[in-house]
Amino acid sequence: MRSSKVSSTRLAVLAIVVASAFFLSATARQNAAALYQSGLYAEEIEGNLQKAIGIYERVLKEFPGSAETAASAQLHIGLCYEKMGLDKAQEAYERVIRNYPGQAAAVATAREKLDNILRARSPSKKGERELTIRQVQTPADWEGPGVVSPNGKYVADIHGDTGDLWISELSTGNQRRLTDEGKDYSQYGFGPRWSPDSARLAFTWVNAKNVAELREVALDGSRPRVLIGGGEGRWVQPRDWSPDGRQILITAYVYKQRSQELNLVSVADGSVRTLKISADRNLAPADCLFSPDGQTVACSRPSRKGARERDVFLLSVDGGHESPLIEHPADDELLGWLPDGRGILFGSDRSGTVDIWTVPVDKGQVRGAPTLVKRGVGPITPLGLTRGGAFYYRTPGSFMDVYTAGLDSKTGKVVGSPKKEPLPYEGHNMMPDWSPDGNRLAYVSRRPGEKLWILCVYSADTGKVREYRLDKTYAYPRWSPDGRHLYVQATVADGQGIYRLDVERGDVTPVVTAGEGDYVHDLRVSSDQKWIVYGRDSKAVCQIVRRNAATGHEQELDRTPFDNSTLTLSPDGRHLALLLRTDENTRVVKVMEFPDGTPREIQRFKQTGRWIIDLAWSPDGRFIYYSDDSTGKSGEWRLRRVPAEGGDAQDVGPMMRYYRQLSVHPDGSRITFSTVPSNPEPSQVWVMENFLPATKR
Repeated sequence: MRSSKVSSTRLAVLAIVVASAFFLSATARQNAAALYQSGLYAEEIEGNLQKAIGIYERVLKEFPGSAETAASAQLHIGLCYEKMGLDKAQEAYERVIRNYPGQAAAVATAREKLDNILRARSPSKKGERELTIRQVQTPADWEGPGVVSPNGKYVADIHGDTGDLWISELSTGNQRRLTDEGKDYSQYGFGPRWSPDSARLAFTWVNAKNVAELREVALDGSRPRVLIGGGEGRWVQPRDWSPDGRQILITAYVYKQRSQELNLVSVADGSVRTLKISADRNLAPADCLFSPDGQTVACSRPSRKGARERDVFLLSVDGGHESPLIEHPADDELLGWLPDGRGILFGSDRSGTVDIWTVPVDKGQVRGAPTLVKRGVGPITPLGLTRGGAFYYRTPGSFMDVYTAGLDSKTGKVVGSPKKEPLPYEGHNMMPDWSPDGNRLAYVSRRPGEKLWILCVYSADTGKVREYRLDKTYAYPRWSPDGRHLYVQATVADGQGIYRLDVERGDVTPVVTAGEGDYVHDLRVSSDQKWIVYGRDSKAVCQIVRRNAATGHEQELDRTPFDNSTLTLSPDGRHLALLLRTDENTRVVKVMEFPDGTPREIQRFKQTGRWIIDLAWSPDGRFIYYSDDSTGKSGEWRLRRVPAEGGDAQDVGPMMRYYRQLSVHPDGSRITFSTVPSNPEPSQVWVMENFLPATKR
């Protein structure tokens, strides 16, 4: 009886609390609305615009949770400033779009008002040509972003099949290869940049020792020349040439210090002068371009630690002094210097979409308000601004998708056609892994316009996706045995190593940090969590390493002189499967009892190139899935499985363009992987012309 009384009392108290909370919430909404109405009275009846602005600002400060009323107040601040003829109106409308995306009516009005302001700032003149945007036809095998020569005649890129540097003439489509060492990506080029006279290219070359070099090659058929060797533990990449063609601006990332340098390299003798050193790579200058007079370098970078949005800065060439050029809460990306050096072209999402803008610049200072050039271009990759004022850019196409295929319970073969998982940002998702309970799918989303890849977890129960926007580019997620954590790899440029993400809290902690010149990958944790095992590529050796989780003591389990080996633990944690690249064209599958067994070979097959091939166990531990393209048909990969005890492998899946990061669902009914779509949406190249400010005569 006493218990019933207590329960009744508690329910009564709870009801009062809930009612009070509801009343207070309703009162807050009423007060916000009442205050907003008094602002409207001051604005529209009294005509006291300054008083109205003060009231609207009180609404924003005192009632930030009343989104609809706050958005209306912010909109009317802009309307008041516009009536007063003040430039602050533009900023007020931008705040509506940026801060209240869910308030459709207010955002639509703010965008309309903003467009009117921007059009008024750049009236068309009689006889002036109108801005045009047209698609540029490109070679079918042009896969990378590429870069257009300053004279607008060529595009340079890295060949998708070999890794060699090549150029294509835009008017005819004629192609020419400038390097011939890549062959099958055993060596490869990266990030070409044109000289001002369009006669030479600087580029990164990763040689047979996996060391990045800065090279330079002319279009006259001469052999490439090494300007500087990156050295072990450094990645060098060209960014731009000085206007006189005597120096190349490069970024050099130093793995051990995790710092980035901005250097000037002499084309004549390869001597290096450091312009700036950034201790935090995430705050280091990027998208760096010389001003046409050669006195400064413009670059994009986040303005503060932890920010994803970028601003544009200027660096003086004589001393590396940095000063802000464009500061705004939006994400602003440098696209190019105007040919006369009197302004820059930049992309910004300040109006709610990714737009292209110009801003006048003189002697390192902004000399006017930004002018809208083109609304709604979306995420783009800049390819270059020519001397004639044509801006080339690329829009993203499909990259990769996550597919699931049903498995026959008896034969292990794929049943029916693989289907895409219902994930947002279709065409840009990869690297799936099912959780141990089979209810969640971890994957990576590599989205257009995003600086970092996004780690995601999809719930099969709710259909919702949780995103983890972190401070590094993480890839290859793998679940811990208890499903509480994800083990992920950071890229080389982001402090290479393996980290652990707490799925609930979102905290990230390092587990294995790569040493100088090393690359660590494929970490797995035993079911009892006493052991971890991972791969470590170091110089000319790939080691499979076992570590005692408590003591940190390590032991080598196997090794091979070639990189790109992979591994995975069986569902019960009692066996370890390895796939080793034992020579240029041979892969070997091995199995061992874990943690103390000896690896034994169960399968050997031919495979050219440095493709990463993943392994996956069947839930019962009897079979190991993998893929290869040994059919000899380009772009046709087959899914196979081999008995863990050894024996003949069998084909179990349809031909796909690639099978990446296999993951068999814990119930054994299906297998999930990422692959290039069979009919991908193509990336397109566009050129924007006739947009530059008229030249005074």
